[in-house]
Amino acid sequence: MHLDGARLWEAIVAEGVEMKDYLDCFDTASLCLSKGIGAPMGSVIVGPKEIIDRAIWFRKMFGGATRQTGMMAAAALVALDEHLPRLAQVHSLASQVGRHLQDIGFQLLLPVSTNMVILDLKGMGIPGDILVKYCKRHDVRAFHSGRLVFHHQTSKDGVSRLQSALLELINDHQSYRRLT
Repeated sequence: MHLDGARLWEAIVAEGVEMKDYLDCFDTASLCLSKGIGAPMGSVIVGPKEIIDRAIWFRKMFGGATRQTGMMAAAALVALDEHLPRLAQVHSLASQVGRHLQDIGFQLLLPVSTNMVILDLKGMGIPGDILVKYCKRHDVRAFHSGRLVFHHQTSKDGVSRLQSALLELINDHQSYRRLT
């Protein structure tokens, strides 16, 4: 069985589980090096040598070879050494922001357990494009879905701007609801 481990880095930090323990349940796994740990690009596949050798053969058959991979590998090593150890701090920041947003009146779709805060926009009657508009005014990028993603480069200023945008949005939304 294969695991799409695109966000596995986040899961192991959130659960306090060793990567090997997670992967023991699978034959192979792909690990994204850009999501979570912030390498500029790349994924790796892990598993038994025979399966990896076969995957390399298929990659070559379909022209999937990449040249000059040393720079990509070096960037991935920096991400593993410097960014991965900071993921718990990123999760803590997301959790703090999630609590703050609930305190000012937002509903969350799910509890915050990793680096994502997911607003229940539909349940609150807030269109996604309105969220994007308010955030854009404060120079914050947001998804229409209400998914707020934090990473190792999220600054205090960025969090402050996000909180200002969402405070403005929730105040306007509550005022509008009182008028209707």
